Amino acid sequence: MSRIALVVFFCMIALMTMAQLTASDTTIVKQDTISKEKPKKPPSKFEYGVFGESFARFTPGFDEDRLSSSFGGGLRFEFISVGFAVHKLQSDIYSTLIFPNSFLFESRHGAGFLGLRVVKTKFVHGEMRLNIGKGDAVWQRKSTGEDFIRDEFDLLEPEVIISVTPFKYLHLMINAGYRKVKDLEIARADNDDLSGITFGVGVKIGFFN
Repeated sequence: MSRIALVVFFCMIALMTMAQLTASDTTIVKQDTISKEKPKKPPSKFEYGVFGESFARFTPGFDEDRLSSSFGGGLRFEFISVGFAVHKLQSDIYSTLIFPNSFLFESRHGAGFLGLRVVKTKFVHGEMRLNIGKGDAVWQRKSTGEDFIRDEFDLLEPEVIISVTPFKYLHLMINAGYRKVKDLEIARADNDDLSGITFGVGVKIGFFN
């Protein structure tokens, strides 16, 4: 009986020793595995970007919507964007101010903007933007292209822009807003002729982290 107990005792000691050696080997393997893993780069703390954009808009022009174009750019930080754009009315408005001469009406302005992003999903962004600018309107003599009458005006235009982002650096946009012109006093044109609802499409290209 004592011999059996002694054999069982030595077997238990052997099993315990083997278990300790196995656990030690496993710990070494885990440490080696951990040491070989590369540390992950922490995510960027802030969201920012720089971009250029262009729009084709239908804007008010003497009781009907007329095509206008704009080119600009800006910066974005988190959900806020700021920038500047130049706008031009593509006009075919003619008038006989002094008979028999014909004159072409043109309007252009520059505007700074402040945007606030209110919607962001993987493929769709929504932004509220306020444009504040100053421009001029001019009647040009059709025969020579010379400016005949010119006047400056102020402009305020809030708008909503919806962007679809098929790629990270490309945004396809649609917009709708309301343009309010003031202080325009020129022959056969006033504030109401250039004030009203605006809408159009655009494209934005830039770097966004």
